[in-house]
Amino acid sequence: LKIDPLIQPFFAGPQSNASNVLSGLKYFIFREDLVHALSNNPIQKKFPPKKILITMGGSDPGNISTSLLEWLCPQNSSMEFSLVIGPGFSRKNREHVYSVAKKYPNVCVYPPQEKMGDLYVQADFLIMSGGITKFEAALFGLPSLMIAQNAQEEVLGQRFEQFGTSRFLGLVTLLKPEVMQQTFKQLTSDKNALLLMSKNG
Repeated sequence: LKIDPLIQPFFAGPQSNASNVLSGLKYFIFREDLVHALSNNPIQKKFPPKKILITMGGSDPGNISTSLLEWLCPQNSSMEFSLVIGPGFSRKNREHVYSVAKKYPNVCVYPPQEKMGDLYVQADFLIMSGGITKFEAALFGLPSLMIAQNAQEEVLGQRFEQFGTSRFLGLVTLLKPEVMQQTFKQLTSDKNALLLMSKNG
């Protein structure tokens, strides 16, 4: 199927023969519900962060969601963690998420969301995979930690860290618990770093 013109925020495939290829971050098109949520709610992030949002994409192929809960919730009992289950999560992964979440009173699990903008507005800090969410986090000025699920996300994750909108933790398969814990503690304790991330978005 040939589409002319093709509009997308990044283009990882071979060079297109289309006559009008608009590639790059400035061509990203945000969903209407996100724009609506942003325009109707003032962005007021708290410091230190109180509400932490975790969303590892539509399917979380690295199955990192439950590990994040186990690594972070016991050490940060004063924080409220909200984890969003994507529409592509396997049944086994969904059941595991709910099973682990029951262990921690400071965790709320959300089913797939049609209006993520409401959760972005409420959150003070975001832990995310390196897909579309990184664009949305920047739009909402939401400080974040990013974990890549694949090589393409790794390249873009490095770019977003250079932009100053997120801290990049590398590939999910290489992420160690102590690195996640230390980086989360350091970043959520650094008001200037969080404010700069929000501003850069």
